[in-house]
Amino acid sequence: MSSTIFSNVITVLHEPQREVNIGSTVRALLNTGFQRLRLVQPVAYSVERLDDMAHRSSPLVEQIETYASLGAALANIPYVVGFSGRTRGERRAVSLPEFAPTLTALAASAPVALVFGREDRGLDNAALEQCSQLISIPVDPSYPSLNLADAVLLALYTLRGLASSAEALPTVELADQAAHDLVLNLLDQLLSQLKFSRTAGQQASAVRTVRDLLARATPSPSEIALVTAMCRKMLAALKHNQ
Repeated sequence: MSSTIFSNVITVLHEPQREVNIGSTVRALLNTGFQRLRLVQPVAYSVERLDDMAHRSSPLVEQIETYASLGAALANIPYVVGFSGRTRGERRAVSLPEFAPTLTALAASAPVALVFGREDRGLDNAALEQCSQLISIPVDPSYPSLNLADAVLLALYTLRGLASSAEALPTVELADQAAHDLVLNLLDQLLSQLKFSRTAGQQASAVRTVRDLLARATPSPSEIALVTAMCRKMLAALKHNQ
């Protein structure tokens, strides 16, 4: 089995509050063969303690990357999925079994991030804004809350089961998250200049809709560069005509 998917899938814990969940996440990565873990503003943890929870984990633990913000952790990742068990306005979360084949195919070509929120409240709205797609893990509705490390294990186990078939797919090059953020920022400016929406909330909703559209389209760097250039040109023309 090729290692491409296993090195391209990056597990991101956003503000984990319990050392035991970091250790259990390390164990989940080792159980499933995945290799990369990023932590955003984590609780203080001991390398020795993690090794107690996941024996012989020091090679992986030594490669853990820590970031001061989620934006920094995701800046160089083309595709970002956020795991959330709650409905978030007009954003539709797709179930893990439904989206896993697409996600695995994307990981065969480029890095993808699986983002999990803190134990007490999951991913907040600001974090969700940085995700290309929202994913839910189907569980019994009478007890929908999953332990953080259990959610990680279920996600990685699902992707592992699909890795062999995805490796045979042709590779594609994807625009990274920073490129998506840039074009959406320009679009936001353009909509403001055009007075496209009557309220700030309507404009924010329009930008979110386009963000989700771009996520489904999985544009290449050259495609998103073209859209970025178009937005810049339109902004310049509006400024010139003022």
